[in-house]
Amino acid sequence: MAESIANRGRGRPVGGRRQALVSWAAQVEGRFTMHSVVSALGLSVPCANVTLARAVDSGAIRRVGTVPVAWSKRPVAQYESARSMNDLMGAMRTWMGTGHAQQAD
Repeated sequence: MAESIANRGRGRPVGGRRQALVSWAAQVEGRFTMHSVVSALGLSVPCANVTLARAVDSGAIRRVGTVPVAWSKRPVAQYESARSMNDLMGAMRTWMGTGHAQQAD
């Protein structure tokens, strides 16, 4: 694969599955598990595992902790979208949070 200025030093190119995962995760409010990714996107468990790992490595998805579930002996990982501050809702939440802090003073 030829390296260009556009993708030099930026890791793996974003594939279709990772694009679908990132766009789905941006619409999800709150946290999700790999089980919900498999259910929502129709991926196999190994494929979802690799796609999530690559999305975490790229910084598009964050691993935020674990949660116990009934169908597993161990707690499973929870993820959330790593939205940037350019996101309108994220900016509004930050702005509202600072507004409440200033009113308390």
